[in-house]
Amino acid sequence: MAEDRGYTWFGEVLHGLLRSRGSSQSAFAREAQEYGHDYRQNSVSNWMRGVHAAPTDLPWLLDRMYGLSDEEWLEVGVAYAYGQKLSREDLEDVRRFREFYSRVPASGGGTAWRC
Repeated sequence: MAEDRGYTWFGEVLHGLLRSRGSSQSAFAREAQEYGHDYRQNSVSNWMRGVHAAPTDLPWLLDRMYGLSDEEWLEVGVAYAYGQKLSREDLEDVRRFREFYSRVPASGGGTAWRC
């Protein structure tokens, strides 16, 4: 069973990426300073938990620092764009609801609202 760290989907992706590179929040923050970014461990933690939005250049910095594969780049990009406030499970619930609701027929001769 996955450990609940209280991370958003983006936080889980970032956590996995850092872990795969043998890094941590504090190590990432120190490394990012070498690239001219004034990040601290608590900032990274806040991004991962959805307290604050991650900086707009963070995906590019991750690619520059870690040389992301195409799959990693896609996952980081999608999680950055859609998962900074929601968990992956919450996003799946929304997707399932949209799929269900789009199949519900309209009643009373009106048109059905579609997501």
